[in-house]
Amino acid sequence: MEAKKIFSKLNMKNYNNILEEILEEKLFSLDVKNILLSMLYKSENAYKDYKTVKVEVLPEKEFISYIVKTIKERCFGIEFISPEEKENKEKINKRTGEITCFPNELSLLASILYMGEDEASIVVKYPYVKKAVQNVIRIGSNMSLIEVLRDFNGWSWDINVRELQNIKYNMLYQSMLLVYGERLLRINLKDVEKDNFLMQKNKKEFTEFFDILSNVSMNLYIEENQDAKAEYEKVLDEKNQRLNLLNNKKQFVEQITEEKKECLKDIENLDKILNNADLLKTEYEKRNSVLPNKQKIFSISHLVDRLEKERESLLKQIKICNQIVQPREFVKEKTKISDELEFLNKKEDIINVCKECLQIAKQQIENAQEKEEIIKWIYKIRYYRYVPFNEKSYLKDVVKLKKDFEEVIKLIIKKAQEFKVWDVFTEDDKLTYIIIQELFNSKMINFKNVNISCNYEDGVLYVEYYDDNILEFKSQFKVDNVRIKKKIKLFI
Repeated sequence: MEAKKIFSKLNMKNYNNILEEILEEKLFSLDVKNILLSMLYKSENAYKDYKTVKVEVLPEKEFISYIVKTIKERCFGIEFISPEEKENKEKINKRTGEITCFPNELSLLASILYMGEDEASIVVKYPYVKKAVQNVIRIGSNMSLIEVLRDFNGWSWDINVRELQNIKYNMLYQSMLLVYGERLLRINLKDVEKDNFLMQKNKKEFTEFFDILSNVSMNLYIEENQDAKAEYEKVLDEKNQRLNLLNNKKQFVEQITEEKKECLKDIENLDKILNNADLLKTEYEKRNSVLPNKQKIFSISHLVDRLEKERESLLKQIKICNQIVQPREFVKEKTKISDELEFLNKKEDIINVCKECLQIAKQQIENAQEKEEIIKWIYKIRYYRYVPFNEKSYLKDVVKLKKDFEEVIKLIIKKAQEFKVWDVFTEDDKLTYIIIQELFNSKMINFKNVNISCNYEDGVLYVEYYDDNILEFKSQFKVDNVRIKKKIKLFI
C-alpha cells in the first residue's frame, strides 16, 4: 500500500524528489545516487523521441514508476566497477538485491531492469520450449527497454548495435513486439491479460508465427545451453520410441494393458492403506524416513490427502489408457507425436519469423479503421526495417525480406490515401511508392512536419525531404512523364 501511494503521485515533475526520498534510505554512494538521478533525467529527456520512433512502448509515467519502484523495493546494494579492468563483469544478485555494474546510466538501467523482472508467465504448445521462449522475452524485453538510453539522446536516433546483448534474440523480440504490441512488454511486469495472447489458437496466422518463433527460440537455446540440449535429446528419444510403439499397434495395446494392470494394482494397495490405521502409520513412518526435513509429511491426515491424490491420478491414467486404444484416439495420438517430432527435428530460419511477422502486420494494416492507426504503422514498419540483422546491416537490407517489405509499404500507402493521411500528389501509384518509400529508409525522428519538394528535369525527378524548413535528405529518380505536385505536406 505504501508503494502504491508513492507511485500514484509520481509525475514527470516530481519523480526527482520521490527518488531522492527513496535514496535517503539507501546506503548507496554519492556517485551511485548521482548516476541514478542522471539515468532518470536522461530517460525522461529521450522518452518522447523513443515513443515516436518505436510506438510500442510503455507510457512514460509507467516506465519511470517501474524503475523507481524497483529501486525502492528490490535494490539494496549498488557498486560500480572499473571498465578498464577486463576481469570486471556486471553482476546481479536477485536474492540479496545487490548490483555490480559499470559507472554509466546504460549499465545501471540494464541492471535495475534485470533486478525488477519476474519470469514471464506464458502458455506454450510444448513444455520443453517454455524456457527458450521465456529467455527470448526476458533478454529481449531488457534490450527493448534500455533502448531509450542506448539509441536516443534527446535529439537523434542512433542505433548502437554493439551494445545489443544478443542480435538474434532482439530480432525475435522485436518481431513479437510488432505482432503483439505493448502488451508483450508487460509480461515480465506481471501485468498481463487473463487470456494468453501469445498463442491465439483460433487465429491460424498467429499460431504459425508462434510455432516458427518457438522453434527458432528452442534451437538457439540448446545451442548455448548444454543442459537444455541434453533435455531436448531425451525428449526426442522418448518421442521416437513412442512413435515406434504406435506403429506396432499390437505391441502398443499390450503395453497399455500392462500399464492399466499396474495402475489397478497400485490403487488396490492404496485402498488397503487408506482403510487400515496401522498400515497408514507404517506408510507415514516409511515415507518420512527417506524424505529430507523440509519435505517431511506433517501428519497422518496430510498423508491421507496425499494418498487420495495419488489414487485420483491413477484413475485418470486408467481413463487415458482406455481412451487411447479407441481407433479415433489412437490415430489422434499418432498424429500428435508425428507433428511433435517434425517440430523437434526442424530448424526454422530466423528470417521466416520476420516473414510471418510482416504477413500479420499486413492483415492488421488492412483491418485498420482509423487514420491514426495508419500513421502509427508508418512509424512501426520504419522502425522494424531498422532492427539489426547483424553488426553491419538491418532487416531492410535483407534480400529475402525485400518483397515482404515492399508489399507492406504499398499497403500502408494505399490505406494512407484512403484515410487522407496526405494529399494525393500524383495519380501514378508507382511514383507515389518511389517517393514515400524513401521515408521508410530515413531516420528522421518525427514525420509530423515533413515537407517534400519535387522538381522534374530531363527525365530525372529530384526530390528533397524537409523537416519543416530544414533539408534532411534528397533523392533522385529516373522516371518518364511525371505529373506531380511540386510541394507535398506528408501529414494533413
